[in-house]
Amino acid sequence: MKLKQITTVLLLSLSFSLSISADIIDSWINDKLIFSDSTGIKLEFNYNIISEYSEYQMPGLFILSSNKEKFIYRLGPKTTIDDGSTWYVIDDRTDQIIIQNPEINLLSDLKRWFEPDTLKSSIYNQGNSKFEYIFHVSEFSDNVKILFSEQDTSLQTIKFSYQLSEIIISDIIIQSVETSDSLFRPDTTDMFILDIRE
Repeated sequence: MKLKQITTVLLLSLSFSLSISADIIDSWINDKLIFSDSTGIKLEFNYNIISEYSEYQMPGLFILSSNKEKFIYRLGPKTTIDDGSTWYVIDDRTDQIIIQNPEINLLSDLKRWFEPDTLKSSIYNQGNSKFEYIFHVSEFSDNVKILFSEQDTSLQTIKFSYQLSEIIISDIIIQSVETSDSLFRPDTTDMFILDIRE
């Protein structure tokens, strides 16, 4: 799955959690998701892919800077770092860094994804449970399902179908984090660098 598609689901789900005003999660948002303008957001999660032929899991990490202009995205052995002007795609298996121009559409969408009014127009409660919500993401033919825990209303899982697989994002931890510029500068020591910028 492409970085833009995975990132879209994660950011929309997080910003959905930040923006919902339903009574069941109001206190959760106030207690856990109100970050200051000077801190970034850190998501840790497990990314599960289930298909007819296989099932596997990868750890994931997403860090978004306080100004929403830079990010780090790690899924399994691959990491993408955006320092605000350049993307660095790092593969731990090959000790290789690909330097490329950023995907402009993804970057311009980052701020919009965190605007509550933009999200509320596509979010609805399924009606089966007050802990279950659905919203439509244009990159996917199926809706994305978000489930909250009945015990503590924490964000439990995000489920969606992609091509012939079911994707389940679980064990989601969301917290604030200090995001200095040095965090978004990759260490290129002993790495093979391939610069494909135009």
